[in-house]
Amino acid sequence: HAERCARSDAYTSTMVFRVLVATDGSAHGTAAFERALSLVVRREDTALTILYVAQKLPFIFGGPVYAAAPEHYETVEAVNRTFLMEGKRFVQSLATKCRQCGVFVETRVTQADHTGDEICRYAESTDVSLIVVGCRGLGVVKRLLLGSTSYFVLHHAPCPVLVVKLKEEGSTPQRPPPTTSTKMD
Repeated sequence: HAERCARSDAYTSTMVFRVLVATDGSAHGTAAFERALSLVVRREDTALTILYVAQKLPFIFGGPVYAAAPEHYETVEAVNRTFLMEGKRFVQSLATKCRQCGVFVETRVTQADHTGDEICRYAESTDVSLIVVGCRGLGVVKRLLLGSTSYFVLHHAPCPVLVVKLKEEGSTPQRPPPTTSTKMD
């Protein structure tokens, strides 16, 4: 589903820097959206696409949860539909913010088993110039066990990727201390 605002179809067929922001409604995804919006606001040659990939209920041993218990199929499908509806509402609120800033925006809400793969597939099929994703900052062990969408996208995307880390409240940027030289007499 695409929402076009403030610009004509003729405009979109010219050379446009297309930014895809993938968000999941989390604080990290929202930080990615805010950064992507800051890149395109007040620029005439850009378009922003907001992609929300709703997770399907977890798979167990390569098959869906309800494969082991077919009687739960309807419940699982109802939950998956709920995930999609929540995603649509969230994306619409972000699109409204874009329109208020005068930004050309398209939205896409989909559901997939593997979020990173879906982001890369969508970017490739729509000729995206830049992907912006959030990062949870998982450690090595958690990333190996849980997987990392931003890591996957960074290594499989067909275009440059900007990974946005969420700044923790009260934190200061990690920079080395300034080097000073003092002359001792």
